[in-house]
Amino acid sequence: MSTLTVNLIVPASGDGPIADISNLVGEKTVVLTGSFAGSYALLVSDDGSNFVPALSFDAGGLEGIKQTISAAFRFARVRAQAFPQGVVTMSVTGIAGPTQNFFGTLATVAPGAGGLQPVIDTALLFPPSGLEGEIAILCRGGFAGNVVVLGSKDGVAWNPVGEFEASPMQRNLLGGGQILEFSPLFTPDLVRYLRIDVQGVVSATTVVTIGGRISEPLYSGDEIPTIEEEAARSTTLQAPAGGEILYEWTVDFNGLGVGTPLAPVISFILNTQGDVGTVSLYIGATNPGNTAGAALVFTTTTSTLSETKIWAGTMLANPGGVQLVQLVMEMASPTTDIGIIRAVGIKW
Repeated sequence: MSTLTVNLIVPASGDGPIADISNLVGEKTVVLTGSFAGSYALLVSDDGSNFVPALSFDAGGLEGIKQTISAAFRFARVRAQAFPQGVVTMSVTGIAGPTQNFFGTLATVAPGAGGLQPVIDTALLFPPSGLEGEIAILCRGGFAGNVVVLGSKDGVAWNPVGEFEASPMQRNLLGGGQILEFSPLFTPDLVRYLRIDVQGVVSATTVVTIGGRISEPLYSGDEIPTIEEEAARSTTLQAPAGGEILYEWTVDFNGLGVGTPLAPVISFILNTQGDVGTVSLYIGATNPGNTAGAALVFTTTTSTLSETKIWAGTMLANPGGVQLVQLVMEMASPTTDIGIIRAVGIKW
């Protein structure tokens, strides 16, 4: 087994760039070096959009602070609320374990909604048997009250796994008023079914995600099935102001075995002009020009600057047959040069 180190860029202030740490398994060592006054925080996320603080480093001129964390996370970044006296660096080191960590969304609760959310079968979300260790649940959003995580082995009898409790002090510390960022909820509980119970009033979209590890890679070496649809083909689109682009193509999944975990991956080069938009990827047999009935694989918000991104969707069961893949872009302002390098395959 080999170790892998991911170096995070430490910003002068605020939140730094996002780094992928999804291939790190086991206990991970986080090292902060440099002289500073104030604090730095390690933020983690399962979806690249909703980040929460996992570790905090407070010091007054200290050198080489080390902490450890065991759970699986997909992305990380550094939040700076400090005054450095020179160069400050942060690194995350763990065992390299490609294809062993998996991530998904348990619930996305809109403002005004609440109560029991749909049941999630983790064996379907993370085939073939769900997560087996290093499990952490993340919550970010705005609400008053509690967000309770319930677990069950049979989908009938439910028990609390843990909860996220909103408090006035937490809101004041964050300074965001309505947006709460909770530390990860770590759990050793191995349960097949999970669901979220919102016991309160939701004021801003609240997202609950989960990440963890399976015991063995699903595939190894040349046994990893891969399918690409006109791989590395670039398409340039033009988006009108306040308009929507629906870009579609078909993919034949018959070459993959039934139930094969599929990780859709697609690359974009976006050049936006002055405003943000959203990009969503759907897979499923449906009518062209209509995403109704298709499975939403992922959605993300673009920035206001030119950027290149690669987004990988949550693992999902192979839909089988010939399926329509739909890329929907909703831009708030005119957008040009949306270069698409499309590929759909198994996550390595």
